[in-house]
Amino acid sequence: MEAKLDHKKNNINNSGTTLKIGFLTPHNPFDRNSFSGTIYYMRMAMCDNPNFDVRVIAKGLHCSLLIKRLFSMSNRLGPYAYRIAYSIYTRFFASWSELELIRKNDIDVIIAPIASSTLSCFKYAEYLPPIIFITDATPGFIEETYNEHITKQALRAEHTTLRTCKSVVYSSRFMAERALKEFSNTLKHDESKVAVIPFGLNIDTAPTFVKPKRLTSKLELLFIGKFWQRKGGDIALETLIKLRERGINCRLTIIGCSPPNLPQSEDIVIHSYLDKNNAHDRDRFHEIQTRSHFLILPTRGDCTPMVIAEANAFGTPVICSDVGGISSLVDDGVNGKLMKLDDGANQYADTIINLTQNEDIYAHYSQGARKVFETKLNWQAWSESFLELANHHLHQSELNEFQSDNKAPTGETSTLLTNPLETTESVI
Repeated sequence: MEAKLDHKKNNINNSGTTLKIGFLTPHNPFDRNSFSGTIYYMRMAMCDNPNFDVRVIAKGLHCSLLIKRLFSMSNRLGPYAYRIAYSIYTRFFASWSELELIRKNDIDVIIAPIASSTLSCFKYAEYLPPIIFITDATPGFIEETYNEHITKQALRAEHTTLRTCKSVVYSSRFMAERALKEFSNTLKHDESKVAVIPFGLNIDTAPTFVKPKRLTSKLELLFIGKFWQRKGGDIALETLIKLRERGINCRLTIIGCSPPNLPQSEDIVIHSYLDKNNAHDRDRFHEIQTRSHFLILPTRGDCTPMVIAEANAFGTPVICSDVGGISSLVDDGVNGKLMKLDDGANQYADTIINLTQNEDIYAHYSQGARKVFETKLNWQAWSESFLELANHHLHQSELNEFQSDNKAPTGETSTLLTNPLETTESVI
């Protein structure tokens, strides 16, 4: 174990130098479609930040065609086969990754997005650089909202991960506060490790400059979601009908699913799937976002949907239900309107009519949407907040090592003090 102890000592970072980041995740960080693109764009943002030198851990596994084909084959065999294949892969990935991290002695901080299954398998985490775990939901929330059964093994893995990491970063304050309750026994003595940094925008090129949008003769509504019922697609459709009954000329564009039994109408446009890895689909997505006046998302349950940042990047206000972590993304009255969960199509239609009464009201929301994107809902802002957090934990790690090597004699008090991370957006 002495080599591993030396590994930890070598990670002391001098102020002003580039942080060497080990990017650790079982999801493919080179695929724009992996985990809705979040991990891909997170990695890209860190690579674009001159303060980071990013090294993807187990890169060979992510790029392996053999593993991709095995996953594709197991997926065709059904969800049960895929879960077994993924479970085996996770254990293999964890062993491979930990061995690689132990062999490397030049990594300052490990970032582990959506990687509890990996971190929980680590045997020598205490000898590794500080680990910062990134996630957008707790197991309990996933089980309640998405109707996915969380096994005892998965729950134990989350507890283990929270004990192992130096910090856990949630994408919303709602989820961070829920984690403090859900894992009170694990976090009650170390609540300071819980932080909040909203995710950014999952598209390659956002418009560099957006003027406030103007209302046109046809009101363009946009709905994006893979799961029609859970995302409230039926309410979005009914809202379109209510608006047309009130004499509003409008159209609803649906991206991400093919809902059954929709009425035939030229004012309902469906794109069941747009591939972010495909240039033609990306252009189509940009065109739709550019002409849309509102993103309407009456979701029944969500963490922090990335479609909000995407819409705001194009100056598109959001009208959505106030559930999960959405309030961390939508500032009511600025970049959109938060609706009650039990609000129906009539309330959504009323809200849209109120916001389109005149150009000034709508321009206020459109301008606010773009401003929220520029200041908060982008990956550059995320990487800067993460840099502050990583430096804090690296400094803390160095300080702990110094204190352990220079313990004050009994009866004396050490004068070394540490300052907590002071960012209003980042820390609970």
